[in-house]
Amino acid sequence: MEQGKYGKMKLEPEKGEIPLREGILKFPSSPEDEPHLIASRCKSCGDIAFPPKVFCGKCEGEETEEFLLSNRAKVYTYTIVHQMGIPGIEVPYALVIVKFPEDEELLIAGQITGCNPEEVKIGMEVETVIDKVRSGILGFLTGESRDVIGYKFRPVGKK
Repeated sequence: MEQGKYGKMKLEPEKGEIPLREGILKFPSSPEDEPHLIASRCKSCGDIAFPPKVFCGKCEGEETEEFLLSNRAKVYTYTIVHQMGIPGIEVPYALVIVKFPEDEELLIAGQITGCNPEEVKIGMEVETVIDKVRSGILGFLTGESRDVIGYKFRPVGKK
């Protein structure tokens, strides 16, 4: 598994890895590069949406463009999940909602990694990392282990 400063640098389908969703992640191109979430920005009103949209939900504009969110955000709120809802996710874990500096209205949910759930605080600065988010659900039925790769957030300065 090739790792960079901020997590995985590519998917490894030969090892059974599958993406959480196509078109939402820009993998780093070198160990010094950072991963980014791919959003869309309306060409009419400038509204930013994640995951990317083909039309604007705010002004109904029909022209959007790809927009890379910065690698850092701040925890807006969080909860600690103690009950397993999706197979393949270990509990307890912290589910955070983060706010990116590009848009005060845009809130994105994700798991946090690199710290214990009790260490999460509102206002904590986090960075986007690419990592396993769960085991594939079909793997439980077929006996084939598949890792679903997506984004998580990690406190800045933690590994």
